Amino acid sequence: RLIAALSAGQDVALICDAGTPGLSDPGQDLVRAAREAGVRVVPVAGPSTVAALISVAGVWGRTFRSIGFAPRKAGERRTVFTRIAELGEPTIVFESPHRIGATLAALAEVLPEARLVVGRELTKLHEEIWEGSPAEAVEHFESPRGEFALFVVPPVVEARAWSDAEVIEALAKARASGQSRRDAARALAGKAGRSRREVYGLWSELDAGAGGH
Repeated sequence: RLIAALSAGQDVALICDAGTPGLSDPGQDLVRAAREAGVRVVPVAGPSTVAALISVAGVWGRTFRSIGFAPRKAGERRTVFTRIAELGEPTIVFESPHRIGATLAALAEVLPEARLVVGRELTKLHEEIWEGSPAEAVEHFESPRGEFALFVVPPVVEARAWSDAEVIEALAKARASGQSRRDAARALAGKAGRSRREVYGLWSELDAGAGGH
């Protein structure tokens, strides 16, 4: 009903008595549906750029990170974006108009399949909220103006279960550090994508010399 009203040219305001909509309530459902329908969604000025941008991103997640401005040096930027890719956690990055081109290019290199929601000049006269891939962002913001906030959403990567050899190598390190068989199995099971019983059973391979492979 709300999407129909919006599509007909009416305005809809989403308000919440428990914080910023889209952060502390299921407002993402409406935001996502509106954006998919091509409806313009904008935030009412709030306490921070982070809250304002997330509230209109339409991304649901229990955690997110905000790292402030991206590093100035190219190598450090790539390192930070590689870390974001490894963690797989949605992250907000601030950037100035003078460095936004280099930052977007680095994102396109390190996280080409990431989804970006870009807030430019949030809550100001020339506010723009844009969504797309890093490569599309490079082209769209070719002549940038204003201050930027980037909501970087890495692609979901299915974790690969560790091989027996990888588990045994980790168990060898755990035993060398003084961990018991039980504690090592409990600590490694989740990381390795293996059951605790499987990891526990591989401990015996250490005494057979497999831990050296």
